[in-house]
Amino acid sequence: MDAKRVIVTLDVPSLEKAGPLIEMLAPHAACFKVGLELQTSVGGPQAVEFVQRFAGSVFYDGKFNDIPSTVACASRAVAAQGIRMFNVHA
Repeated sequence: MDAKRVIVTLDVPSLEKAGPLIEMLAPHAACFKVGLELQTSVGGPQAVEFVQRFAGSVFYDGKFNDIPSTVACASRAVAAQGIRMFNVHA
């Protein structure tokens, strides 16, 4: 059994730089982490859609840390994108 357990970090500023990493590592990765740099450079939903189109699972590293109602709304919004997981700082 070859269980995929690696999360690949996409700490890059563009989809052009993320693409080759995804292509090369998708067969070996459980999911890809979309971090703050990529979220800010191209937009969170665009980055998530790009990764999902080529590799499937996404860990959305948004580091949600705000008042509870704002975190709840952001959590619903990111979960609606079909991501595998995200983090909340409490």
